[in-house]
Amino acid sequence: MEINKDILEKHLDNIRALQSKSGLFLASRSDVSTGYNKAWLRDNFYTCLAFEEVGDLDTVKKVWKALLTIFVKHKDKISWAVKNKPYQTFQYIHARYNPETFEEFWEEWGNKQNDAIGAILFKINGRRSGF
Repeated sequence: MEINKDILEKHLDNIRALQSKSGLFLASRSDVSTGYNKAWLRDNFYTCLAFEEVGDLDTVKKVWKALLTIFVKHKDKISWAVKNKPYQTFQYIHARYNPETFEEFWEEWGNKQNDAIGAILFKINGRRSGF
């Protein structure tokens, strides 16, 4: 299938416009009132895969640095969740983060997005294995 490079670049530019200085992508513009001006782990993981596919390694590095910064910042919570079964919403590894401070958002919201955590860890392991 032939991909129109101009159209692809326009789409990539639209996505790049959502990238914060930290490297994380917002789900929408930062000036929206919908609450989607946050960074989701899953969204950033899959967006990063797309930039990896098109060879934009600078963007890929920025996203991975930010994702790993989140994991390091919240390593105690992650370690606890690995050893214990979370039984309250706040105990789960959060799915959404402030794109500048990497802090969790504390309003009630379903944080059980373990597929995102698993995908990120799977990719990290693949990198270590040479994939």
